Order: sequence, then structure tokens, then C-alpha cells
Amino acid sequence: MKRVQMFLAGAFIAVGSLYAQSSDAEWQAGVAKLKETIQTNPAQAAEEAEHLIKGKNKKNVELLVAIGDAYLNADKIPEAQEYAALARKANGKSALASVLEGNIAVKQKNAGLASQKYEEAIYFDPKCTEAYLKYADIYKSANASLAIEKLNQLKDLEPSNTAVDKKLAEIYYLKNDFNKAVEAYANFAMGPTATEEDLVKYAFALFLNHDFDKSLEVANMGLQKNARHAAFNRLAMYNYTDLKRFDEALKAADDAGYGTSVTDINSWDKAFYGFNNTFNPESIITLMMCDDPLVPGVFNKWENKIRPSAVASNDGAGIPAPEEILRVFPMKSGKEATPANGYDDEKFYRDRDPRFYRTFAFSGCEWPGVEKPLWLFAYKYSDKDGNMYRYTDGRKGDSGVSGKSRAIVWKMSDPKTAIGAENSSSTDIMEYRYGELLLNVAECYAAQGKAECLTYLGKVRSRVGILSTDNYGLGSISGRYELIKAVLTERQIELAYEGKRPWDLKRWLLFEGGAGFDPNIGGGYNSGTGAYDPELAWGAGWKIYDGQNGRPNYTRTDNVLTRLGMKPLSGTKHTSKIWAYDIDNIHAVDEYEGDKVNHPLIDNELYKKVPAIKRDMNETEREVALNKLDEFYEGVNMKTYDPIEKLGDKYGMDSGATEKDRNFLFAWRGWYYIYPIHYDMYDAGKGNTWIEQTAGWMIENRTPSCTTVDEQNGTYYYCTVEE
Repeated sequence: MKRVQMFLAGAFIAVGSLYAQSSDAEWQAGVAKLKETIQTNPAQAAEEAEHLIKGKNKKNVELLVAIGDAYLNADKIPEAQEYAALARKANGKSALASVLEGNIAVKQKNAGLASQKYEEAIYFDPKCTEAYLKYADIYKSANASLAIEKLNQLKDLEPSNTAVDKKLAEIYYLKNDFNKAVEAYANFAMGPTATEEDLVKYAFALFLNHDFDKSLEVANMGLQKNARHAAFNRLAMYNYTDLKRFDEALKAADDAGYGTSVTDINSWDKAFYGFNNTFNPESIITLMMCDDPLVPGVFNKWENKIRPSAVASNDGAGIPAPEEILRVFPMKSGKEATPANGYDDEKFYRDRDPRFYRTFAFSGCEWPGVEKPLWLFAYKYSDKDGNMYRYTDGRKGDSGVSGKSRAIVWKMSDPKTAIGAENSSSTDIMEYRYGELLLNVAECYAAQGKAECLTYLGKVRSRVGILSTDNYGLGSISGRYELIKAVLTERQIELAYEGKRPWDLKRWLLFEGGAGFDPNIGGGYNSGTGAYDPELAWGAGWKIYDGQNGRPNYTRTDNVLTRLGMKPLSGTKHTSKIWAYDIDNIHAVDEYEGDKVNHPLIDNELYKKVPAIKRDMNETEREVALNKLDEFYEGVNMKTYDPIEKLGDKYGMDSGATEKDRNFLFAWRGWYYIYPIHYDMYDAGKGNTWIEQTAGWMIENRTPSCTTVDEQNGTYYYCTVEE
């Protein structure tokens, strides 16, 4: 189990350091033996400890402290306290005894007492190095200034002590004060006392300070010792990139082994949860999670969002997948999901991209779990009282898996997470991964209209088992805008539910193409339907580019979306479909059978013959299971319906608080593209000049009375009436 310890990281110094200067080799050897015996034979260890302190050693503070520290390192706190008391009795002003007492307090997570004891040790012995360092460990996160103050006191006493520099570097690094961190690392990081971790942090601090040459030097120094070291290769890749040495950057990425863990669809799936607290070759930037209840806010809560209630401690989990995302995923050939390519809407789960079966669960799927698996079925029916219900995962009604879709999100669910632990999972999150890197390279080529784009899209698809036939199903597309569209579509598939889509919408102006639709201004709102009408709202909004000052002229008929051959998202909504059994008839079904929720098809023989569809099934196994699922649906005449048309307003994908509140449409405002970056960012004296791709974009409205578009400091300044 990963532990993020308060105050503890680096807090303990080896026992030997407390008594290394003693000339009594005999008792030192005895303590070394004691350390082993404590673990294997506690009773014998107690006898050995008693023997060590007989006679003249009864008041040997170094020995008493050494024994106490041996017990403490073995988590034997009462015994450690006993020898700390003996050491204090032997010398009431012993700095070593105070340090041991402080160590015990740290073990007990009593930071206040520990800091008091370390200050006491410094009072008794102003040159007690361990006390300064351990005091700094306590306060390095809670109060860095206090820690730095104490370390500087020690630095004045021992200017050449590299342990002080090391601790100062660590604290400045944690504070994101990379200038001072670099100064401290420079005093020891290139010497024999530096660890591999020190070198990594030194190189990274240099990189963040834009000292790319020095950072690269340090990274290469680490690579001389370990040519496959992921962090050093990563830093080399970063530095080569910023130094515009791109070929060397790519080699560094390859040498780091990125992407090597994904060789088929199973390894692709497990890359999201199979490398907890270990190096994951798929992950370039990892957000570390923790399962220590003492450290709030660092848990992975994804499981709590997506798990059906029958395999979760909550009541109401499960994310319905809209039809729009289900249709984006291609067929297993890589071709678009259309009837011409073999797509059957009634059997939308057949012959799909391998990633489809790792991203979504549908009826017949077995949701894995530690305590129990869930055989998921989901459909609507009418009970004996004429009430409409949704049967799913042993529950009735619309709780549990939402009744608004034929599929729910399955991706990134860790089967090892126990019921009750959905909000405290320690599964690390891939903030940036190799698959996205391939897509980013593809997008760069696409923006230039280069065919190499298809090569990188092929790399993405080949990793999950899509065959290379006809460019991995992509066909013979060419031209800048066709390639960009292909990349954006592939990003929807590969990066589904990883939090990347909103930024794609912003980067490529996919809400309305940058052409000027903003329903928040002027007309456009239809009170009869509760919807925004892009046609009525046209001209009342804004435009990112209007042809002035050398900028493109984006119009309603010529903008990003029309060039890509895509429709705007503004004015649209998510839609859904559901499965229903004999929905127009009343079924004599009791709500419960014992303590189990009942449903009309529970005793159906075809239902019983459907094998559980597991996420890690191979294609042959899945085909057998899906054939039985088809037989069941055909045998009972299970139908697909539009939920709004058949069941009423409240079953819409985006239904709100009331049954009539079903007309939610995407209605994006100008500042949604980038917010709230102020125009001052383009002034070298005030902000960042390197965010070039945002030049000309609108910013947050600042003048509520203004309803026009103004130009300030070379950028557009967007103003509108606040709602």
C-alpha cells in the first residue's frame, strides 16, 4: 500500500549515525546483531539488550539510544520509549536522548512534540546535526520558512556539510523555488553523496529554469549510469525538444521505453490501472494517487463515478454513454460505423473497434469485482401496476445505472478496487500518455497537410489490434482538413473519458467554428421550445477572426467547421436510445422475489444461455457470447427505442429537474474558448508571450454595459451583458 506520510519522509537516519564515533566496537557489533534478532525472536532480543547494558554500559547514552533506535526502526515503540527513558536517566541533558524522543514522537505522528524535542537537542548541543535536519523534515511541508531558518543555522556552523545543502534543495524544490533549489543542488548533486533522485530533481529544476544545456548535461550524466532510466530519458527528451534538437528528442523518448507496454488491446486496457506506484511505459506524465486516509484530496475517485450500484457502495453510479460517442467508434476494420460498413443499430455492439469493448459495458457484460462480479442487464419494462421500470444490476427504477442509454462507461475501471473503496482508490492517473503523444505528432502533420499523419494514426490503431488493411480502415484521405478531421475523430476514440475532449473543442473552435454564434447576446432564444436557435442568434454574437489586420475572415459559411466538413456543436444536444421489452403491455411481476429484485425475463431460457461477456475476452470468445445475446434479444423481441418519443420527456439524455426540461442544447459563449487569460499576457512586460496559438482569441467580458467587440493591445476584447 502506498503511504504518503506526514512529516516522515526522510525523517530517519541510520542507527549507526548516532554512535558511529564510539570506540567500543564490541557493543556496536552487539547492536547490529540485535537489529536482526528483534525481527526474528523478540524475547531473545530483550535478553541480548539487557546483556548489552550490564555493568559499565548502564549509563552509556550512545548505546542506550542505539538500542532504542533499533526497536523504533522495527516499530516497537514501547521498547524504544523504555530505552529513551534510560538514556534520559543516564544523562538528563543528552542531545542524543532528545533526538531519540523526537524520533519516537514522529513515529506517533506527534509533530509538535517531535519539533520540541529536536529544539531541545539543539539547546543541549548546538552542533547536533541530526536534530537540525530532522526538525527541518517536520516543517518542510507545514512551514518551509521555519525549516529553512533552522538549516541555515546549521549551514553557518558547518558550511561544507552537504547534508544541509541536500535538505535545502529538497525544500526549495517542494516550494517550487527552482532558482534556490538549483543553487543548493549545485553544491552537492555532482558529487559522490548525490543519489539518483537528487540528480533527477536537479535536472528537472534546471529545465524549469530554462537552463536546457545544463539540465541536459545532468540528465546525460544519469544516463551514463543507466541508459534505460525513464526519468533521465524523459528529461533529455524535454531538453532536446526545447533546444530544437528533435531527432535526438525522439531517440530519447524511444530509449525511455515509452509505449512499449501496449502491444495489444489487453495491455492497452491494463495500462490504465496495472501500474499502480510503478513505472508505466504508457505514461509520460503521471498524477500520483494515494490511499492514506490522513492525506485528503489525492484519491482517484473514478470508480465511484462509473461503477453500477450493485458492485459499489454508492447508490446511483454509472455514466450513460450518448449515441454520439457510441457511433464515433469504428468497426473492427477501422472503417466508420455505417450500414455500408456492416453497422447494425439494433446490434450496435457487433464487430466494433477493440477499444469499444474496453470503453463501454452493455447488457450481458460482466462487470468484474473483488467481492462479486456483476452480470449486467439493462432494459425497460412495465410491471403489473403499469409502472415503467428499468431492470439493471439487481435494482429497479432509474437509480443505479442511468436509464438513458444502452451502454455505460467501463473504461479505466480497476477490478481490484474493493466495494467501499471507490472514493479512495490509489490508482495513478495518466495526465499525458504515449497514445496522446502519437496523436499530437499526427496532428502536427495533419495541420501541414502531410501524409505522415496517417502513419501515426496507424501506429495508434495497430497497437490495439486493428489490421493495416486500407490504411487501418482510414482509407485514402488526403488534404489538410480531411487529415485534421481524422485526427480529431481518433482523439475522441483513443482518449475517450480521459478529459481531453473539451480542450480539443477549444483548440479547434468546434463549438461554432469561430464564426460568430453566441446565444447569450440578443436574439436566438425560443421561449416556446426552450432552445437556442443558431440562425436567430447569428450576428448578435462575436467572431474570433474578421479579416482585419491580416487575420482570416471567418464567416458563417467559411470557418473551421465548414472546412473540416463538420457540424457545429452549438444548438445540438446529446441523444440516446434504450432497450425495452414488450413495453406496451403489463407484466405480472412482483417487484421483489425474496430480497432480490425481479424482472419479466429472469426465468427465460434464452436469457440463461447468454454467457457473461468479460472485458478481457478474446475476439472468438466474445463472438460466441454475442451470438447468444443476439438469440436472446431476437427470441424475446427486445426493441430499441428513442426514450423521449416512447417514454416521455424525462427520459431525454440531458433532462433536467422537471419532466419538461429536456431541451438542453449546447450554447457556448465566446470566452469559453480560453478563459480567463487576460490580454496583458501578450505584453512581454506583463505576461507570457509564448502562448502563440491563443493570439486573437476572445477573453473574459469585463464591461457589462458593452455589447460590441473592441480591439485592445492587438487582440480582441470581448464584452457582453452578463446574465
